[in-house]
Amino acid sequence: MSKVLKRDFYFGAALSLFLSKNNDSRPSLVECSETSCQYRMITDTSEDFYLYMKYTSHGTKQKDERVWQFSLSDTDKDRINDCIQSGFKTYIIFICGEESFLDGEIVVLTQAEYLTVAHKTGIRIKLQGKSPKKYVIADRQSSNILTVDRNRFDTKLTDIKDSRILGG
Repeated sequence: MSKVLKRDFYFGAALSLFLSKNNDSRPSLVECSETSCQYRMITDTSEDFYLYMKYTSHGTKQKDERVWQFSLSDTDKDRINDCIQSGFKTYIIFICGEESFLDGEIVVLTQAEYLTVAHKTGIRIKLQGKSPKKYVIADRQSSNILTVDRNRFDTKLTDIKDSRILGG
């Protein structure tokens, strides 16, 4: 009998949600580790692209903000860079888990947005603001922040426009 791993819940949930909004896509697993998975998405009606997913199983609450920490290992960076260098669009998906699976969040970065944090070994993602809430992506060593819309996974990924980086 196959054992179901924690990562299977996170990656499976993200793929299910993604495919419900992008029904012309067919995933092909390229590489999977304990905390990340890479998929090549083959489509019927739009361009093919890559998804690189990472998850963390829990965040913290600071004041009225929820915060998740993600590491960006050399292996993560190499795999993402290989996707980008292939010439296909690449989307980096951060799955922000919570104790209650219903309270999780999914953050989508375009490859251009990822390149603004690619030199970091880790990033912090905050969910903040009033309605509509946004994700704020930052690190402790920089005054630059990236704000990303919360609802990006609710539409076709290929329609996403890059966000601007703000100096702090």
